[in-house]
Amino acid sequence: MLTHSDSQLLIRAEHNRKVRHELDYLIPAIEQAPVLGQQTLTLERNPERSARSATLTVRGLQVSIEVPRHHKQPKQCQPVTLNVLLVEEATPPSEGKPIRWLLLTTLPIDNFEQGCD
Repeated sequence: MLTHSDSQLLIRAEHNRKVRHELDYLIPAIEQAPVLGQQTLTLERNPERSARSATLTVRGLQVSIEVPRHHKQPKQCQPVTLNVLLVEEATPPSEGKPIRWLLLTTLPIDNFEQGCD
């Protein structure tokens, strides 16, 4: 039987959430986080880009995401501690949209291998 403690999540995010960090917000905090490593991938062609090789830089950080200010019942909520990964192209292409993924996860990211799994 699957219990709550057996569940993990990995989601792609885009909003610059308020966090418990000296920089106050998720995106500036993760942009200053240590680089865990780099990996080169071959990207297949799709409607938005041609096939290419992309070297991706992976940054990782653990943060507590604050309860949104405008939540309907903020007193019933608690901040959520998650691991954050920022995966972006080290050298973006001159044409097309560069790879930039902001990922939130409950999985460990203590090292580069965990961040890439």
